Amino acid sequence: MDQDLVELLEDLDLPVLLVSGQQDPIIQVPDIGVLAGLDYNVYAYALGDAQHYPLLGETSKFYRLLRDFLRYRDDWDRISVRISGSVA
Repeated sequence: MDQDLVELLEDLDLPVLLVSGQQDPIIQVPDIGVLAGLDYNVYAYALGDAQHYPLLGETSKFYRLLRDFLRYRDDWDRISVRISGSVA
């Protein structure tokens, strides 16, 4: 099934966190240009070493993103993946 989710994202009135795996052979990482055109409520992050299941491939990074998203969802600049004190 080939479905474009951009239309669905445009209609949402709540914060959305999209986490994808940069190495995913099944689902294409969202184009940054398309995401930039969406409303302020969509935050997308591609984990560089993850494949189809970022939660399993990069568990600590995934959970940090999720925790920060829930904590700072009104302050997008505070959401990032940190590894040993640096931002990835």
